[in-house]
Amino acid sequence: MDITFSNQQKHILNIDFENFLLDYNPEIHISSVPIIAIPALAGTGKSFTILQYAKKYKHLSFLFIALNDSIIKDLEKMAKDLGIKNCKFYTMHKYALSNSQDFINGRPIQNKFSNTELADILSIDSFLSVMVSKMFSDYCKQELNLDEYLLAEKYKHILQNVKGIRKQKNIIDKFKELVSKLNDLPFVTHDMYLKHFVDKSKTINEDILVVDESQDLNAIMLQFIFTQLKNNSLKGLISVGDNNQSIYGFINSIDIISKLSERKYRTIIAPLTHSFRFEKNSNMERYANSFLAVKHERIIGAAYYEDMSIRDEGFIARTNAQILEKAISFIKANKKYNLVGGTKVFDIELISDIWNLANGNFSKIKSDFLKDYESKEELKAFALEHNLVEYISAINFVEKMFVYIKDEHILSIIEASGIQEYLNFPRKLLALVAAFNDKKSNVYLSTFHKSKGLGMDRITILGRQNKNEDNSYAPIIPYGFGLNMSRNGKKLVPDLFILENKRCFPIHLDNQTLLYDEYNLMYVATTRAKKEMIVFDDRLTSSGLFATLAFNLYVAHTNGENPFIYDIYNSGVKYAIVEVETRAGIIDYLLVNFDDVEQFIYQIQNRIAK
Repeated sequence: MDITFSNQQKHILNIDFENFLLDYNPEIHISSVPIIAIPALAGTGKSFTILQYAKKYKHLSFLFIALNDSIIKDLEKMAKDLGIKNCKFYTMHKYALSNSQDFINGRPIQNKFSNTELADILSIDSFLSVMVSKMFSDYCKQELNLDEYLLAEKYKHILQNVKGIRKQKNIIDKFKELVSKLNDLPFVTHDMYLKHFVDKSKTINEDILVVDESQDLNAIMLQFIFTQLKNNSLKGLISVGDNNQSIYGFINSIDIISKLSERKYRTIIAPLTHSFRFEKNSNMERYANSFLAVKHERIIGAAYYEDMSIRDEGFIARTNAQILEKAISFIKANKKYNLVGGTKVFDIELISDIWNLANGNFSKIKSDFLKDYESKEELKAFALEHNLVEYISAINFVEKMFVYIKDEHILSIIEASGIQEYLNFPRKLLALVAAFNDKKSNVYLSTFHKSKGLGMDRITILGRQNKNEDNSYAPIIPYGFGLNMSRNGKKLVPDLFILENKRCFPIHLDNQTLLYDEYNLMYVATTRAKKEMIVFDDRLTSSGLFATLAFNLYVAHTNGENPFIYDIYNSGVKYAIVEVETRAGIIDYLLVNFDDVEQFIYQIQNRIAK
């Protein structure tokens, strides 16, 4: 079967590492290894393109490194279908694991330390075990050795809310003790063997290294890449990623493409911007571009569907609690669903313990750390003070449980389902959720983070999505889609907006990375849709895009007075009523039709003219 490639794909396929167009200059380039950096927007066929590259240059051997097993499985299947045999596929951790048996030395491998295990190893109380665990996890993600880590004080953000120099010093001392015992521990964590592998500066044997989803690497993974670039036998590096899909800023993920540019490596940048997931001028293209406009980028729909019928759909939300709420609505309707990641996305042991704490069942609490608390409120205050995200999430989850336990419909379904009576309510409810989970269902439930890599005919984005760590909301009204207004050289529309109290304000967050993560989350969710997209939000709908146009147009026809998008009514992607307000009062109510931008602009201009 003949394959038609886009011009951008053809450009990539014609870049020959053995006849690289960019000559090596030792006065400019840090490494002689040639690099193809591919900023690939959502649905642009990056995996297919790189596999076709490997197929074309079949005399070379390729090592593909990706972040998770699902990506690896997709790559392996695609390579098999294309008859490609010169590629190996690993996650970063599995590649490190296969080369770290000397360090592991037969010890069992687990995800992380439990607080109880750490308390026993270091003879410390539960508070110290939590803080040392956080510090150790952060250390394992850094490219620095122990002395460098301590000298650079990389841990300061972890200890910033720990009161007292003596207590902080005690945490640091116990952390150092833990690092000194790594070779003697009875088990190994995934972070431990990855850091050990990278610190040993081991190089690969293949000709070409391909790094997929490169926008989500952390510092230790990035160091692995830089180690390979010191390997003179490496014939090339291909880095593929979409910085707009970087959604792990909270764990300090790093975009390798920008780093390679900063370090002046021998790099050719070859972007992919045409998405084969949705059509040109579709709602998905418009809405995605409303977020990309912040970074002055644009995605172009390149798909064509003769049949617009919906064969599968997904419901995507910001949090697991929102996904649980949707799952329960399906359960009440006696409908199955496909829960992405399954019920293991819920930490049932922690949730169960916090439920017992909240209900005063102290004897049933298993975690030694939680046994130190007298109430859920006390634990919540501590978790918020020290930014213990997993505990905050579990507490919020438990608080939802107190709503569901009063729902007679849910209680009757649990009773009829035959779930063991001795289980506490969270365990019963999640057992029910698991019973309705069906991998064959064409209705998917997923968080934003779990939805990466998925594509469905219709996507519905649920609820209030953009809550930030300081209780603010990242912009669902993005700046400058279609119109970037200015007067006398002064930009009138701020780069970033935030919804607060149903009004639109410029925002200046200390942590800009987290704010951009929120933009990226909305972009990721939007670009999962192939044919239809629906956005529900109790503050704003997807027609916020058109509210942005109203905002820009109004500013352009006043003396720079700062107006507000006051409110958005109705939910759904087709229509919304927009109320625009200035200091002088309300302008008017405007019916927005998502499919007719020109008519909307005409309405705005008429209101201004009056």
